[in-house]
Amino acid sequence: MEDHAFELIMKRFDEQDQKLDRVVRLVETHERDITFFKGMVRTLAWAVGLAASFFGLKHVWPS
Repeated sequence: MEDHAFELIMKRFDEQDQKLDRVVRLVETHERDITFFKGMVRTLAWAVGLAASFFGLKHVWPS
């Protein structure tokens, strides 16, 4: 009886551990997506600033 209870506890622990692993992978994926998005926004801001300075519109994009 005790062995059966221990096996049930271990099975439940393994299930929770697998769920936690899935959550961690999901968070890591979203973190990479957010980092990529931030990089794209910075690149876009840099490109707009470069274009503004190239066309002599520095008053539009203050430095």
